[in-house]
Amino acid sequence: MSGEILSIKTVKDYISLENHLKVLSEIQVQLDEGQNLADIIWTMELDGSISKGLIPAVVHTLLIEKMQYSCLSFNLSARASNWNEIHNSVKTWNQFDTVIAYYHPQLDVSLINPSNKDHWSRIESLAPYELMVVFTKALNPSQQEKEVEFLADFKAISNGNYAENEKQYQSTEIEPPKHQPRVSEPGEGEEKAEAAEEVSVEKAEEPQTEISPSDTKKRRITPKYGVQVTNELFHNGNVEAWRNIIESYEKKHFGSTILLYHNDQRIKHISALFKWGKVKVGDSIYFSIVGEDIKDVAKLKKYLYQGASPSYIYFIKKDVNVTLRLF
Repeated sequence: MSGEILSIKTVKDYISLENHLKVLSEIQVQLDEGQNLADIIWTMELDGSISKGLIPAVVHTLLIEKMQYSCLSFNLSARASNWNEIHNSVKTWNQFDTVIAYYHPQLDVSLINPSNKDHWSRIESLAPYELMVVFTKALNPSQQEKEVEFLADFKAISNGNYAENEKQYQSTEIEPPKHQPRVSEPGEGEEKAEAAEEVSVEKAEEPQTEISPSDTKKRRITPKYGVQVTNELFHNGNVEAWRNIIESYEKKHFGSTILLYHNDQRIKHISALFKWGKVKVGDSIYFSIVGEDIKDVAKLKKYLYQGASPSYIYFIKKDVNVTLRLF
């Protein structure tokens, strides 16, 4: 019996390895055409041809081992920039091909082409102290020695320290990497030209729609919403009320997760931070939602506001092991 199990496991491992190598080969072809890895992975995630778990291995194998990109990893500071500011600062830096691996506490790793605004909008906001790894390679080999300087400047911008000369990595002589997969050119010969013309006519008749993360039901994160504390102290009763409200929301909207923040820091365990006297009247606690089809945001905010007020008692009156039906 053990031999049969081992045999089955070996076959599964072989299939997994074969699929991995196939994915690497397909991506390598597009990289050789001058495309950015984050754009390639973005398309593959939308059509479901790659899983999140495979992304770190792809990045390491192709960018580090095979193509020898320079890289810099760092944790974002408390002054982490708004992603819009980073995008606006570096979107014209076309002397380098750059890929960001941002490790979000709920969305896991997300690959970002810093000049592609769609990639940034998927994560909504950058969280202080989270991990960011920046990979880059000079498109002109003569600029290779500037890669370390480029990475240092990118880190500074990510943490709110803007470079004095924001166009120092911009060149009109270099065409930036393509955002979308490049369409094959029509082949030579009269028959191929006619076939290409027929395909063009068919495509012209189709409605042109832009794919967005919401259309493909991909997880996204909302902006942060503030809830002001109106109770004299945010004590254990308020903590329990918030716990019950969040439990009710996450049970109703299965797959959604509530993230909490206070003083620009992520709160992973409510009880550990909201001890007696820690949060007082007038303080604000922020929340955001991670999920696919996000609903009832206004209702959630209303209940959390009540839970942070003297009216919190309504949300703690329930039987043990029973979830409140609020949504």
